[in-house]
Amino acid sequence: MTKLILVAHGDLGNSFLRSVTMIAGDQNPDEVAAISFSPDDSLDTLKSRIEEQLVKFNPKENHIIVCCDLKAGTPFNASYLLSKKYPLHIVSGTNLPLLLELVMSKDTLTDLESINDIIELAKTTISVM
Repeated sequence: MTKLILVAHGDLGNSFLRSVTMIAGDQNPDEVAAISFSPDDSLDTLKSRIEEQLVKFNPKENHIIVCCDLKAGTPFNASYLLSKKYPLHIVSGTNLPLLLELVMSKDTLTDLESINDIIELAKTTISVM
């Protein structure tokens, strides 16, 4: 089973989760979790909170995707450091269309190719008029 962890600056991860719930319905907290990063948090503090959630999601038996807002930001960096210890995929640049696709496709996300397919699909939602 695939489980998602949303990690972002400020309360963005929780806001993403609330928006996903509004659009796609309630999400099982045993499958989707959000972690906030506040200005007072250190990299180590955030890393500990992410690791706590990873352990709950049991990466030995489940596929874990960590969705971050910015590549090379602290949420990404903490997740990247944990990827050295745990099997997980990190998706940076998360936006609501991408997150909705990931949530609605959780049962079929088993490898990097399937994640990349969703990223390509989500890119088509970006436009200017």
